[in-house]
Amino acid sequence: METAKQRSIKQNKYRWSVIVKYYQDWLNIAITEHNRIHETQVPMLTDKDANFYIKDKVWGLIERVGTKVGVITVELPLRNAGVSTFEERMEQARAFAAQELHLEIPLPHEDIRDLEEQYADNLSR
Repeated sequence: METAKQRSIKQNKYRWSVIVKYYQDWLNIAITEHNRIHETQVPMLTDKDANFYIKDKVWGLIERVGTKVGVITVELPLRNAGVSTFEERMEQARAFAAQELHLEIPLPHEDIRDLEEQYADNLSR
């Protein structure tokens, strides 16, 4: 049986510095708007919170298991995903952001600075 090639540090950096960061920014803007409208103080999300959101809503890696004492939330790992699975997950995250959040996330080879204006427009929706 062939072992999946492990993803690189560069790929992990893209996940956390681009994918998770874009989601975190978008979610925090939504929270800020919610707080303003409802005069509440829902706290801002961390990168780990945004990662949890992606794992739950996009990748289906969060399972809720009913037990006699209540519901247990289990977070399945992404760390064992090989390069091809990892790339599929990043594409799923970009597609979900585009379709559901109207947020364009740059590909790994794109210069993020070129998208700053569009990024700002997408977040202001």
